[in-house]
Amino acid sequence: MSGPPPTQQEILSGAGQNSVATFLSALAFNSAVAVGFFGAFCILRARVPLVYIPRTFLVSENVRTKAQKGLALLRSCAYLDDDLLIRNSGQDAFAIVSYMRTMAKFFAALVVIAVVTLIPLHATGGMNLGGLDMLTLANIAPSETKRLWAHLVVSWGYTIGCMRVVQTLLQRAATLRHSFLLSEEHRRSLNAYTLLIRDIPKHLREPNKLRVLFDRVQPGCVHGIVIAKRSRRMDRYAARRISARGAIEAEATRYLAAINSGRAGTRKRSLETLRGAGRRVRVKVSADVVATREIQEERSGDIEDQLVPQSGVDAFLPSPAHETAPANSDSRLHTPNVVIAVDPAIDTRREHFIESVENALRIAPSTGSASDTSLRTPKRPTHRSLYFVGAESDSIASNLRTLRLTTAKVSRKLRRMRNTPTVHHGAAFVVFKDVFSPHVAALANIDSRPGVMDDRQPAVNPDDVIWENLDLSFRVRKGRQWIATAIAIGLTLAWASFMTILTSLATLDRAIQYAPWLKVFNDLSPAVRGFLQGVVPATLVSLVFMLVPFCFRALARFAGEATNSGIERNLMNYYYAFLVFNILLVITISGSVITAAQEILDHPQSVLTILATSIPLVSTFFVTYVMLLALGGPSGELLQLGSLIIKPLALRFLAKTPRQIRDWCKPSVFYPGTVFAQHSFVATIGLTYCTIAPVAIVFVAAYFGLYNVAYGYQMQYVYTHLTQTGGLYLHIAARQLFLGIYLHQLVLIGLFSLKQAFIQAVVMACALVLTAIYHRHTELYKPIMTAVAAKAVVQMEAKLMHHGEDDQQWDRNASGTLTRKIRDAGSSVMGGAAPAWKKMTAAVKTGCKLDLSVETVNDTDEELKYYSSSADRGIEEIARVGNESAESVASDDTESEADSDISSHDHLDSASLPAENMTRRYLGPSDFYERLSPPSCRTAACTIWIPRDMRGCAETALAHEVHAALGDTACFTTQWARIGSNGRVKVDLENAVPCEKFDV
Repeated sequence: MSGPPPTQQEILSGAGQNSVATFLSALAFNSAVAVGFFGAFCILRARVPLVYIPRTFLVSENVRTKAQKGLALLRSCAYLDDDLLIRNSGQDAFAIVSYMRTMAKFFAALVVIAVVTLIPLHATGGMNLGGLDMLTLANIAPSETKRLWAHLVVSWGYTIGCMRVVQTLLQRAATLRHSFLLSEEHRRSLNAYTLLIRDIPKHLREPNKLRVLFDRVQPGCVHGIVIAKRSRRMDRYAARRISARGAIEAEATRYLAAINSGRAGTRKRSLETLRGAGRRVRVKVSADVVATREIQEERSGDIEDQLVPQSGVDAFLPSPAHETAPANSDSRLHTPNVVIAVDPAIDTRREHFIESVENALRIAPSTGSASDTSLRTPKRPTHRSLYFVGAESDSIASNLRTLRLTTAKVSRKLRRMRNTPTVHHGAAFVVFKDVFSPHVAALANIDSRPGVMDDRQPAVNPDDVIWENLDLSFRVRKGRQWIATAIAIGLTLAWASFMTILTSLATLDRAIQYAPWLKVFNDLSPAVRGFLQGVVPATLVSLVFMLVPFCFRALARFAGEATNSGIERNLMNYYYAFLVFNILLVITISGSVITAAQEILDHPQSVLTILATSIPLVSTFFVTYVMLLALGGPSGELLQLGSLIIKPLALRFLAKTPRQIRDWCKPSVFYPGTVFAQHSFVATIGLTYCTIAPVAIVFVAAYFGLYNVAYGYQMQYVYTHLTQTGGLYLHIAARQLFLGIYLHQLVLIGLFSLKQAFIQAVVMACALVLTAIYHRHTELYKPIMTAVAAKAVVQMEAKLMHHGEDDQQWDRNASGTLTRKIRDAGSSVMGGAAPAWKKMTAAVKTGCKLDLSVETVNDTDEELKYYSSSADRGIEEIARVGNESAESVASDDTESEADSDISSHDHLDSASLPAENMTRRYLGPSDFYERLSPPSCRTAACTIWIPRDMRGCAETALAHEVHAALGDTACFTTQWARIGSNGRVKVDLENAVPCEKFDV
């Protein structure tokens, strides 16, 4: 069904006459879907808080979002408090919202220009095309080439405006990155002081040798060395421990539920027995008794809490405050059918009634009463060694024995690994004493051989590390990268065959020429044909492309990426290229990638002509595609249909233990790789069609505007982030906009050439050259994003000391004081008086002169003796260089024009320097060795989490059993979980979910 690319004659023959019906059908359908999704969100938001407002109660109290509703909620989403968003959700959350806001404003301005200039010119172009084709560049007749001067001027304006947007996003990303690296929260975390090194030679895989090496790079700044010691056997042991712990919790919870539900059932059955045996025991069940039972059911949760003993639990968390039972002071009790008057003395009679029933049930076994068997303790859970065959054993005791044996094996294996240096792998973590040293060490030249210790990553979060990839050698990673790249290219090319079918549906009239059996669709009504061509292809494209990110993410992991955030950054580039090739290029140029490639190979000089003749023909597809994303995307993002279906079902059928309930109730995690790639692709479509089919940018502007509101809500109330990068994703997204500018300019050059407007084509080529030069200029931002500027660190230290802030990293002697205040430059996220990117780049320029500012005074006497003289010289050099720097910047008139845009207005003088007798200290967690070890090699005791029950069996019998079997190798707790009278587990999610102790 594939054919040659469309010719110019096909474009001018009115191939889009039915595009109006297609457009209206798609608009009506997508609008209805958007309204339905948004209405469902408004109804379900208050009813399902676990899905729609988890950040109001399932995160730490200091970062919770205040719940709002109505216009206040809409206002808080559309006009965000940037500082509040950064404090609660982080810099990456602000980055995505800021990107949406900036792009919405940019494309809104393009819409205004297009409505005023381009759309009238296209509508009166002289070709008398019908449908939406009359609003495209194809409607301008060859004799009306003078109209193309307007397109040239508008395109130049678009180019300059887009480059300005790129500059704004790049400087914003740099400001976010530096504010994140110097924030107090980051300074008190472990990743601020950590440097990950890979490909360490075998003769250097010892902590002492690495300490000597990096102490030469940053004298006196090395705090500790942790060498990775991952073992596959330890991984198997860890998996076995987790499995045994899960089995213990599941069997114990099931056993306690049976005990608890059996107690409730005994009461109910015994009451019915007493009511039926009227000749032996006469019990008068009056209205007061009925009211008593209803009140007791309402207060069952409080009664259970009072029945559980509060002693005998080895809990590592503070005991939750029990709720006080409300006093029954109401004079009337409302039931569904009748209003019953309540006697003020009903509490006393209720207690007497319950006590009499319980006493009646306590009958000696010799009497043969049926109640004796009903109170018998349920049988403990058992299982067979070979599923349905084998010896039967107690499940709880068997899994406790498995956990004890596995823990013992882990301990023995860890001792052997620590005593055997040969098991050290080629990766290590260097922990420094200050936040600046890891970035300096990452930029240093460590080894003269290529690829040896060349992969150095500063500020790595241990929770973000992919431990199984750390010990992959340089050659293995390179080989895997080649294999992953080949698979990715093959997947990209193979996907084009599916795009051929979708292209045929989008242009049904053309598909009938190659497949006559499709003529059956000609008998359908125009509305059905419009729906088939406008809605179905775009919907299939969106659904099928949801599977692609999983493939690329697996390939990036296979290639040996060290961190999950690195996988997301790679995925952002690969998925964006995949979308551009398979949707924008393949669908635009031809219905088959093979045909398109053959045409380009046969006529390489006609590449621009192929692009220029294909894009106007399929403009209807891209208009409807962006419409689908603009209307269905933000509303679907708010509705979260997947979480709405999966979470309740999982909690109902899969979550049986407190730990499983906690895991399923955690807030959703935001994965920026695919999200940013999708948004960059939509921006590329908008830039490509901004002058060819201006109708498309109307929906592109709506896309970013609606997503700005949607993400404003999601980042405040729903999403969490695995780790913060401080604007790295925003930097990549900003640079991806250049591809849209290039495609826009190349297509216009081809269209101008087709219409014999060669002067306009030459001027447009000049814009292309200018864009390439500016693209090269933006490479200056890469080193700024790589490491924090030395000038910014020095100013931060001096500012903290001057204002007397309680940050123990910078200690001062009583005699050491600052003589002058420092100037606060760029305190806000968006920058101060001068652009933030100018300040940050100037800091990098000045940083090469201030490398001595990171000299530190060591803690030990030997190191003090060794470095005392160099440290004193360094401090004197800092003051001298600082004074000379301030004077030189103020009086330097020889600065070139190329460098004037990155000069700083905030000079570093002697007043901006910290005290001379300052000592920098490590402020991270003390258990850094434990945290920087692979999860399977950590020595922390695992936590067994069991819910408490009404009888107190969990806190007495089971706690004693666990302690007798495991001792100090496990911690037993019943905090924040209990079993209700119906046998269902209830968890205090507000306290349990943010607690990190349950992750061990």
